[in-house]
Amino acid sequence: MYNVFSTAELQQELEQNGYVVIDFLIESEVQTLLNFYQRNSLPEDLVKHSVSFSILSSDTSYRQLVSCEIKNLFAPKLITIFSEYRGLLYNFATKKRSV
Repeated sequence: MYNVFSTAELQQELEQNGYVVIDFLIESEVQTLLNFYQRNSLPEDLVKHSVSFSILSSDTSYRQLVSCEIKNLFAPKLITIFSEYRGLLYNFATKKRSV
């Protein structure tokens, strides 16, 4: 099997179990993303949908802002966890409470 993870322990766990559980974000990082999300309201083209993805907004400045914020937090972590992989798209997926 091709090595997905940068450590032998994670790779072995994947090969044995078929999955790996990783504590990816600490509580303060989750709070940082929540604060960012709350400060930057959804563009109008996303508000009307029950389920939406920031990458699908027609507002390019919003898409870029979201992508940069998430990438700044995720990219350094991904480098330490995955072997020869990098993030491609960073976006928020949202769902209305009624759905």
